[in-house]
Amino acid sequence: MRIRGDLVVLVALLAGSAYAVATQVGTDPVGQSLAARKPPALRTGARYPGFELPDVTGVPRALAKWKGEKATVLYFWMVECPCIDAVEMRVKTLMDKYRDAGVSWVAVDSHPDDTPAQVLDKMVDVHADYRVVLDRKEEVSTRLGAPGAVTFVVLDAEMRIRYRGELDDDLLKPKKPFLDEAIAAVLAGRDPSPAETGLAGDAVRVIEAAQAEASAAHPGMPHAEAPPEPAPPSPLDDQHVRAVTEKPANPRRGWWQRLTQS
Repeated sequence: MRIRGDLVVLVALLAGSAYAVATQVGTDPVGQSLAARKPPALRTGARYPGFELPDVTGVPRALAKWKGEKATVLYFWMVECPCIDAVEMRVKTLMDKYRDAGVSWVAVDSHPDDTPAQVLDKMVDVHADYRVVLDRKEEVSTRLGAPGAVTFVVLDAEMRIRYRGELDDDLLKPKKPFLDEAIAAVLAGRDPSPAETGLAGDAVRVIEAAQAEASAAHPGMPHAEAPPEPAPPSPLDDQHVRAVTEKPANPRRGWWQRLTQS
């Protein structure tokens, strides 16, 4: 009896599909992936050991040298998010308010595709008056539980996480100044209330729950492999730096030298 070739192919496909389904029963690839994100995000009140990340020129910058005497505000950032433009003036107002109060501001760009040249261009466009470092592996944003751009983390003088969340209660028409009140509380030696706002706290709890569930469901199972590291960015050439920091239309000439001082 002659066997039809198309039937052989069909049987093979069905067998392969059945095997794939059978081998996936009882597994949780999403949970395994979340469980692989170690170490977990720190809770508010925990001490943050700091970081060393490159600035737009590729120079490693340690948070220990840039932290404020009384408080440090980490401003999570990305080039393409219009939310940066929406809140920039309010950020500058707060910086001016606390300029002589021992508060340091450092922006952390945690988007893996943002290049140093793009970050520098964005700094010029918004007249950034704060330092920016690149967290291209997203290690700092994950460790501090920052779910995205325009998330703020306030550290006290001992580098403890005292506030994590939004600038205020509304991106366009704010009424409740969360970050302002948090900074004021830290400077006064009080606990900010609330200590977490927006998606920040929820993101931390969701990741922790997923990690615990994955570990319980798959005891002894190795974690999923971490995602590949992003390709190293092209070095920022001096000509580009001069072009964007010294053009006559820039009303803040000299800011670049000030922000890149050690």
